[in-house]
Amino acid sequence: MSNGEFDGYGGRYVPGALEEPLAELAAAYDEVATTETFQTAFRELLESSHAVARAIQFAEAGDHDTILVNLSGRGDKDVQTAAEKSDR
Repeated sequence: MSNGEFDGYGGRYVPGALEEPLAELAAAYDEVATTETFQTAFRELLESSHAVARAIQFAEAGDHDTILVNLSGRGDKDVQTAAEKSDR
């Protein structure tokens, strides 16, 4: 996280009332950001957001009649089940 100084290209301007809450938030983030639990959840959220973004692209292009988005984080495990349920 930034140290709050305008050195180089870093830094920030924060209203005084937000300085302490933002410092607490930054400290909490720094404490958990490298844990396996956080990293696993972060990767799953990234996978889900990419899946939704791609589905939106397909929908806007009108290339597909049906779009299936799996947000479990491991869509490869569920492809067979989805195919069976959709009669394809």
